[in-house]
Amino acid sequence: MENQSVNGQTLLPDEIRNLLLKLPGFRMKQIRLKLNAMYPGEFTLKSVAKAAKYSESGYAKLESGETINPQDETIRVFSEYFSNYNVPLGFFDKTPVGSVEPFFLGKQEDMLPYFDSYHKEFGQKHPLDSRELSDIDDDYVYSDYAIDVDQDDAEESEDGGYTLNQIGIEVTLNAYQVSTGSILWARRLNQMAAIPMNELSNFEKAVRREVNGVISQYSQMQSLQEQLQDSQTRQRLLEMQVALKEKDQKSDSDSSLERLIGTLLKV
Repeated sequence: MENQSVNGQTLLPDEIRNLLLKLPGFRMKQIRLKLNAMYPGEFTLKSVAKAAKYSESGYAKLESGETINPQDETIRVFSEYFSNYNVPLGFFDKTPVGSVEPFFLGKQEDMLPYFDSYHKEFGQKHPLDSRELSDIDDDYVYSDYAIDVDQDDAEESEDGGYTLNQIGIEVTLNAYQVSTGSILWARRLNQMAAIPMNELSNFEKAVRREVNGVISQYSQMQSLQEQLQDSQTRQRLLEMQVALKEKDQKSDSDSSLERLIGTLLKV
């Protein structure tokens, strides 16, 4: 998730792993370019060299790879400089740290707004957000409607019906604890669709069928995962999988069951 209205970025393990294979100067350049893209003009080569109290020409050679084996003091200077933007110390070492844990890249004051934006968009905490859910503003549990509902009365056509070419459909997903009724997770899905007014009830039924199907599938998966603790059950599933694969003609139910068994056996 990279929300263009909020500065910040999460560096993920695959990207970190690839960067750690490069020279220290190349790593510095890539981090600097990412920061300059988020904060235009603030992280040019010249401005970074000046802020780190290092010569511009020396830093240019470092980034270009002309300086292959920089001094430890040079590494320390830029490690401390970039740590102000949450780059882990050791990231630029000639023999880099082994950790490829993700980290937030950006100014310190942008970290919480970035995490809040993630929570608002996805309805859950960012993996790097150390705050308790109760400490996050409740406004982010229920995000603003993607469709502006604060409008006047609906428009009507000349024949007295509603003016419809497209209507907005919003589906709210709430995960709640049955025993207490407490909502643990919430997310809104908004889509535009061309649906006649008299078809809305059929649309609702179709959504209900899909939801029931998904819930049924997950319930089966959970039940079977528990049973997989028993090696005999696993063996029976393997036998069922082989039998399904050998079937000449498969129903949709057979295909779904075969996929489900395949998924479970990978666990």
